Amino acid sequence: MVSFEDLKGRFTADQRALLSAIWDYYLEKGQWMLRRHLHLLFQPLGKAGVQAAFKSRLGGTVVFEGTENGLEVYRLTTLGVLLSDRGEKVQQLLARYLSFVRDEFQRNPDITQIRSRDVESALGVTTTETQLLWELLLLSGAWSGSAGGNKDGWSAGLPHDVEDLLSVRDLEAHVRQKAMEGYDSRVPIDQTGRIRSLSLKDRVVGQKRENEGFDEFPLEETSKLSELGSSNRPRFELSELWGPLRAALSKHLSFSTIKDVVAVAGLDVTSLAHLTQHGKRRDAHRQSPGSGPTTTITSRLRRINCAKMPGRVSVLVSS
Repeated sequence: MVSFEDLKGRFTADQRALLSAIWDYYLEKGQWMLRRHLHLLFQPLGKAGVQAAFKSRLGGTVVFEGTENGLEVYRLTTLGVLLSDRGEKVQQLLARYLSFVRDEFQRNPDITQIRSRDVESALGVTTTETQLLWELLLLSGAWSGSAGGNKDGWSAGLPHDVEDLLSVRDLEAHVRQKAMEGYDSRVPIDQTGRIRSLSLKDRVVGQKRENEGFDEFPLEETSKLSELGSSNRPRFELSELWGPLRAALSKHLSFSTIKDVVAVAGLDVTSLAHLTQHGKRRDAHRQSPGSGPTTTITSRLRRINCAKMPGRVSVLVSS
């Protein structure tokens, strides 16, 4: 299994510069960089060189193509951010935040929300740093089950595995480990191929280990899909959508990942109303009397307008 240190030691200066450019732009503009902008910025690499750099050792679990307000952009995962020039400071900030969350949980096990003003006061961080934390919370559900507000004032739920933090001695190493979960350089960077690979991964591994994580899966079946252009996106059947959506929810992936699944499928969130997730089961089913507590997909995707698919959101779905 590739470690964060191994990955960071193997990737090139160009790859680091590309990831840094995307993240710097996001922090400055509050939106992801247009793909054509990055291609122009990194001449003579151009489009072909940039995409080749992303596909070599990185893949769709580090950086991937998406859409924002109908425009084609590049997005980073938390791992992509940690591999950028600002990665070390981000890692330190997240570790300090998790330390605060852990302390608050120990003080009050029934606590459900962490407020930005309390973080700023307790850690002595700047307003800019609490705003950065907000952006990081939006990138991944690993640091909080939910988040609401905006960068100037937010509240966040506790990580779903917050009690596990009690035994963690090195929180920076914990951040790196969390960021590496699910890393696979073979995952396509294009939107359709990436989502298809989630679906295939879920089906193949789910048949072998129903209640275990997704470690490795064959991507041969996705190779043709990776070549599809944005103008040639297939519409997905609802049953086919459930695979990648279930994988995203069970792995607590970012809000944008879940949103992209729905966007590529061409479905409105209301059409998912009957889908549920029951405990740790991997199968979609309708809620029935006596079947135990269920969480509807619409409750997890609340406040999404799938028809417009806004690029910015104010709420992360809770686990």
